Amino acid sequence: MPYFFLILFLCTSAMGAPVARAVLVKGTVTQSHAGVESPLVQGSEIGEGAVIRTGEKSVVKLVFIDSSQMVVAPKSEMRVEKFSGKDAGIIDLVKGQIRSKVSKDYLQQRDQTRSKLFIKSQTAAMGVRGTDFLVTATPENTAVVLFEGEVAFNQHSPGSDPVDLDEVVDRGVRIAPGEFSTAGLDSGAPTVPAVLNIKQLERLEGNDSFDVDRSPASIPDEGKRSVVPPGLSGETAASAAPALQSEFSADVLDASGASSDARGYIQDGKVRPANGSFLHLDTGTVVPPASDAVFDPISKSFIPAPGDGTISASGDFVPPENITITAKGNIVLSVTNASGQVVSVQLPKPSPVISANTPSLREVAAMATQNPNAMISMAKTPQVDLSNIARPLPPLSGGIDQTTSIIQKTEGRLNLSVTK
Repeated sequence: MPYFFLILFLCTSAMGAPVARAVLVKGTVTQSHAGVESPLVQGSEIGEGAVIRTGEKSVVKLVFIDSSQMVVAPKSEMRVEKFSGKDAGIIDLVKGQIRSKVSKDYLQQRDQTRSKLFIKSQTAAMGVRGTDFLVTATPENTAVVLFEGEVAFNQHSPGSDPVDLDEVVDRGVRIAPGEFSTAGLDSGAPTVPAVLNIKQLERLEGNDSFDVDRSPASIPDEGKRSVVPPGLSGETAASAAPALQSEFSADVLDASGASSDARGYIQDGKVRPANGSFLHLDTGTVVPPASDAVFDPISKSFIPAPGDGTISASGDFVPPENITITAKGNIVLSVTNASGQVVSVQLPKPSPVISANTPSLREVAAMATQNPNAMISMAKTPQVDLSNIARPLPPLSGGIDQTTSIIQKTEGRLNLSVTK
């Protein structure tokens, strides 16, 4: 018997009754069961306990026995812990992203107040009571975006008793369509659900098979209501004179009575990101709109100004030039000095709320571009007050300068404080 078919036979024999089948496989995808790893190909069957791994630029689409669909994104790992088709299924997302569309027939099989499918990560658990959602997970953070239905979401520690999962998620938050929430190792609780950036939501919803190019896209939106007055472009409005900008912004805000909830808040141990925030999918980092963003009463969210970042064709957030978001979600600002050397400064993670005193990534990037020498000079002159930072980030590993900094906005000017 050829080696490939022998391995496939052993893996199939060990897994017991199949609970899913691979209907689409692109690139390098494997499944492991009982210590036996084999390539996953179109038509392969998956049983309880199977671990699915996808390589770079590799995707697999699974159809479960209840007709639910799950697409595993590139560079992801998940385990089918339990899936009977009668009781609630359990999926462990070790890392990466999955997009799932749960069968509506399955949703109707049990009490509608209880979850029909659980997805666990290293930091959170979610109970699916909806039909279409995206989950992204790292060892430090988990984020959920909901397109249809309802999801109950809560922070969760690995090793918790699976019997208690319904109780765990019931103590969490309820996510509605168009909203997102995140939960990290040190967050204490999931963020209060907030409205995702409109452009990002639309592109994520349309990319249900992870087969769209992830490079930055410059295709303008079509068919969306603009909150900018006729005759003005978004870029013009973003840089308009204060009096003009105040006039049209006030008209929009008065139309809806934008609440503090829309701007986000941090109080009583709860964090609610601003409506219209971006979500960096690879890390779960939330990037709020700048303080000059315009509020749209239709979507109940803020519309970021040009330069605040780009949404790729696949729905990924791409930060402004000179800004990098590392694998652990840290923000790194890079500046090239007169000698051609690159100075890298690690910044605290952005606050998820809109504040007039907190600079946007666009403003930070502009500072580095317009006055790099001043930025470098400040980076070499420690003048730090860390009293307002509860947990300063550690220094960068590598780079020309290794620093942690605080950038604050005071009377329209950006001030950089750095510690070596």
